[in-house]
Amino acid sequence: MIQQKNGFTLVEILVAFFLFVLILGGALGGVQQAVGFQRITLERQAAIEEVSYAIEYISRAIRGAQKDTTGSCTAQVGRTFQYPGPQPFRFIDGNGKCREFKRNVVGGQGFLEERISEDDTVGGFSGPGAIDWHRLISDDFNITNFLYHVRGAVDTERSQPRVLFGITVSNKADTQDFLTVQTTMSTRQIDVP
Repeated sequence: MIQQKNGFTLVEILVAFFLFVLILGGALGGVQQAVGFQRITLERQAAIEEVSYAIEYISRAIRGAQKDTTGSCTAQVGRTFQYPGPQPFRFIDGNGKCREFKRNVVGGQGFLEERISEDDTVGGFSGPGAIDWHRLISDDFNITNFLYHVRGAVDTERSQPRVLFGITVSNKADTQDFLTVQTTMSTRQIDVP
């Protein structure tokens, strides 16, 4: 009598199940890795957008900067920018207001902030028309560095004032910097003695 085989043996089923789990696990690992890369890409894109906005905002303010004829904002008569000096970066903007930009650290997280005086003096920061410190980049990112360097800041240099400034960003969860942007700007008004 010939016995006919109508199914699979237990060993064949176990081997097939093991291969199925192995292939499925590899596929899910690949999908999980792709989702992780997409999250990082979206986070970097958001950081680029916010830093680009901040760079453009500060650049516009710098282009309109005026010489401080009284020394009431920059602490020195005849200077366009307060330099050298620690933060904040200060100057009189195109509207005649004393303006400051700085990196501020709160609870271990760095923020890029600005405030505008109600007039062309440092004392005007506490006046009723002043705009108190406000953040230029959202809380989603950690500003690890805001640097600026001014060339042509004093009349003896005999050149148009130029400001190089840069912003370095990391995400809140990671201390590793992943974006640094810098640019150089000059004022629109010719300011060469």
